[in-house]
Amino acid sequence: MSVTHTPKAGSLLTGTEYESATHHIVSLVDADIPATIARDTEVTTAVSDHSAAADPHTGYRLESADHSHASSGLQGGTIAYSVITGTPAAERAASSTTPAAIGTAAVGVGTTDARADHVHATGAGTPSTQAFGDAATVGTGPAAAMTDHKHAWPALGTTAAAIGTSAGGSAVTPSKSDHVHATGAGTPSTSTMGDAAATGTGPAAAMTDHKHARATATNKWFLPAALAKLDSATAANVGSTPDLTGVVAYADAATQGAIWTFMVPSDWVSGAISLQPVWSPGSTDGVAHTVRWQMVAKAVAAGSTVTAAGTTTAFTGSSAARTVGVIVYDTATSTTITPAAAGDLFRFTLQRVGADAADTYVGVVNLLGVIVSYTANT
Repeated sequence: MSVTHTPKAGSLLTGTEYESATHHIVSLVDADIPATIARDTEVTTAVSDHSAAADPHTGYRLESADHSHASSGLQGGTIAYSVITGTPAAERAASSTTPAAIGTAAVGVGTTDARADHVHATGAGTPSTQAFGDAATVGTGPAAAMTDHKHAWPALGTTAAAIGTSAGGSAVTPSKSDHVHATGAGTPSTSTMGDAAATGTGPAAAMTDHKHARATATNKWFLPAALAKLDSATAANVGSTPDLTGVVAYADAATQGAIWTFMVPSDWVSGAISLQPVWSPGSTDGVAHTVRWQMVAKAVAAGSTVTAAGTTTAFTGSSAARTVGVIVYDTATSTTITPAAAGDLFRFTLQRVGADAADTYVGVVNLLGVIVSYTANT
């Protein structure tokens, strides 16, 4: 085996083994080369006096047969070679094909080289969903965020809570900017006369145009007989001075009556007007007997004729034995006449039909007056 040794530029070779002024041949015998030489064995660089120098290389390989060492000239002798033996390393590790994703800082353990145009992937995944009230945080990563990444927002609420009792709330969904709270209002309560004021339990709010229903009741008032106009009955007083009571006296076995006109009360709300005769027997009757009554009623609305015929309703009073001077609240009966409106006039005539077979009381009926009843708002 021979090696051609070429000096560095500008130097000339001398000595018995030069082949020319620019290079010389050094022959190596088998004894000079180990039986097994690693493929990556490195030849040391010879200095100008061809003494062996320390190997400056970290890799291992045998240079080609015509490699040359720089030298200022030969001074004779054999060029020394230092041969490093052992298990050879790879000539060069392969370049990495997949750079690691950007992540937590680390020194790394890889042995492969990166290419000059390599690119690290961000390793980014789906951004987290943020919620209102989330605190700022560095995060655990280690993936980097894309420049156009977006965090998901919590879903918006679809139904605003009704107005009610004050509360901080526990919902995690935000409201839309055009949301509207329902009042939660239900049907207002029904008030009755004498109800005490109350804050209420709510929690619903009342509409500005809400209305409370008014409870109804049967209201009553008394029309004295002394205020009546008479057709054929007789005005009289019962009792003795100064304890007199004015009455209208209805004779037995005759048809006689008294007339009243009044205004339909302002709290009347609906229904027909009812009448109840209140009277006192002119004589005692120990047997249960009855009085036959008849009323003729007419609601007189604005624009109607005051002399128009009314509606006749006949009824029989309660049956009982009677004692002179003892007050009797007889049977209340509907006139069947419903006024058109509160404030209208209402006219009626109350008669005793004494000759009717149902009138069995024998004696004078002293009418003290009539109780008018009607359905009213409270």
